[in-house]
Amino acid sequence: EQPASEWSRLTMRFFSRANESIFYLLGTAIVLLAIVLSSRFSFAFDLTRESRNSLNTRSESVVSQLQSTATITLYSGNNARLLQSTRDLVSRYQRASNKIEFEHHNIDLDPALSREKNIERDGEIIISIGDKERRTNVLSEAAITDALSSLLISGERRLVFVSGHGERHATGKANHDLGEFSDRLSKIGYSISTLSTGEELPAVDEKTTLVVASPEQSFSAAEQLSLAQYLNAGGNLLWLQDSDGVDAAKTLSRILPLATLPGVIVDSEAQKAGLPSPDFALGKIYPQHASMLNINGTSLFPRAVALQVQPSTEWNSQPLLQSSVESWNETSAIEGNIKPSDTGEQVGPLDFAVAFERSDSAKPQRVIVIGDGDFLANNWLGNGSNVAVGEQLMGWLTQ
Repeated sequence: EQPASEWSRLTMRFFSRANESIFYLLGTAIVLLAIVLSSRFSFAFDLTRESRNSLNTRSESVVSQLQSTATITLYSGNNARLLQSTRDLVSRYQRASNKIEFEHHNIDLDPALSREKNIERDGEIIISIGDKERRTNVLSEAAITDALSSLLISGERRLVFVSGHGERHATGKANHDLGEFSDRLSKIGYSISTLSTGEELPAVDEKTTLVVASPEQSFSAAEQLSLAQYLNAGGNLLWLQDSDGVDAAKTLSRILPLATLPGVIVDSEAQKAGLPSPDFALGKIYPQHASMLNINGTSLFPRAVALQVQPSTEWNSQPLLQSSVESWNETSAIEGNIKPSDTGEQVGPLDFAVAFERSDSAKPQRVIVIGDGDFLANNWLGNGSNVAVGEQLMGWLTQ
């Protein structure tokens, strides 16, 4: 009995240690794999609520802007499955707004209507508001929301991007560029162009917004004068300021009553949200400002810069986004057990997006400065409510 019992204990001890070793090796392998993958791929953190019975935050934002009825019409033959799928999708819009109507026309029974409406294929969808309409052959929330957003735009809206100072490329495909966001804006009716180095700034127009997207290098004295003249003439401006654009920030402070704090915003809310690093500012509470109405969910702003509005008799300003009370502008490396210090660091809440309006301008003039350009970049655009925030900001800027 005793030798058998001893053998049993030895066997159990062996397998216990083996299991511990296997668990340790497996855990190490997973960590190493994560490190390798993180160096090669970008990750998306989904902070929106997931439900097949409701719209995403961007769609809710667009639908909330409807002032008159929008009709979504399906042109298809005897395809019961397609009809039901379309009804299911449209019903999500109808739950969000009483200004959405749905119609179905059977083109098999009415070929004349198909010719009249120039229907090219079975399953085409026409979204209309009044006498304006948009068409799509794709049954998806993104396609219908794009169409609705486009219908809400009256006339041309132009975005002119500055280049020559290390800015993000408006149509670039690199992770840090803005190509995906520009594609979205083009689909809903925006005209997008980029100025060549040395090219004159656009003429001031309430439908035009000049975009300075995360410059890394300083502006010359002549360029600073041009920017000041553009603003003095009533031009609209979106300026994205990143932490590595310290020289460019000096230009920003010369043309607007605004200073940038050193370092990047560190917020404990980021870790509570499950993000891999604390150097994120989160948009969770949105003010009652026209550029932020009806936005829900969380938006992500990696390595955001804190902004400090200076006293001004010319401009009216309003903070659009703030970090939490558990945040500060960290000026040292983001490593180890970091905490606020006395070396130019301030405890939150900290503003990192501000809207300006000129109080004495003959025409409405609008400017937005955001202490982060990553939230609209290809690498981060799909996270949370970033798209909804970006689109509404552009809509407000272009009046």
